[in-house]
Amino acid sequence: MSYLLIERIGVSHLRDRDALIKSLQQVIEAQGALGLVREQSSPLLNFYTRRSITNFHAVTVTLIYEATYAKETWKAPKISDILYLGTTMNALRTVVFVFSHVFSLLRIAIAVDTIIVNQHIRDDETITFASGSFELGFFSPGNSKNRYLGIWYKKVATGIVVWVANRESPLTDSSGVLKVTQQGILVLVNGTNGILWNSNSSRFAQDPNAQLLESGNLVMRRGNDSDSENFLWQSFDYPCNTFLPDMKFGRNRATGLDRYLSSWKSVDDPSKGNFTYGCRHKKISGLNYH
Repeated sequence: MSYLLIERIGVSHLRDRDALIKSLQQVIEAQGALGLVREQSSPLLNFYTRRSITNFHAVTVTLIYEATYAKETWKAPKISDILYLGTTMNALRTVVFVFSHVFSLLRIAIAVDTIIVNQHIRDDETITFASGSFELGFFSPGNSKNRYLGIWYKKVATGIVVWVANRESPLTDSSGVLKVTQQGILVLVNGTNGILWNSNSSRFAQDPNAQLLESGNLVMRRGNDSDSENFLWQSFDYPCNTFLPDMKFGRNRATGLDRYLSSWKSVDDPSKGNFTYGCRHKKISGLNYH
């Protein structure tokens, strides 16, 4: 006798249930198993595999549920529900095959942390580091209807926002798109292709890409170069109201960039408020203190 654990991942804005079911069926069948999809009265889509598992490896199936409200997408993934499969305990001791599928119809937190040239992140899409600690996407703070591009810590129910790109230039609708240019610049545009924010880097490179790191730092880099000294641009150089591990304070003596925290104007408005926190720079006897 063996069992198969089903994993749950939060989903919102499900636009086409039939297309989702059909896509999942194709993924399941491509793995050599017969897929059966059943919808319960609660908003759960259950995906079962049915097949003799003699000498057959266990398969991890993804159970996706539709959230009634967007805030429910902040729920941490849960391992629940045991699915009875068949005849041998060996299945639990063999390699577990995980299969997945990316659905353009969903706004789903997927383990994709990189944006390449000509790839776009739209208002109903997010990217997240593989560990799932931080997520990048669009949000509306408090009771505001304005839209902002930001990074939030997603392992809490409220999704604490730690960085905002266009804090001084909000979107008034959901037309925002984040792009990576050929020159290696992040650009946020609205529905008329007007630029609301950009990473404003003076350093260019071939094969540029933007990556959301496990630390919550959004970086622009060359290819797979992970050396922080070579980053073309990084959000840690432009903090908002949150200090994260690995951030640096004070003035960069090489570039003159001054890094400091600044409060939000209000819970509904992330633009710069009345308070800042940083380092005061003094020159004493020819020495600079930071």
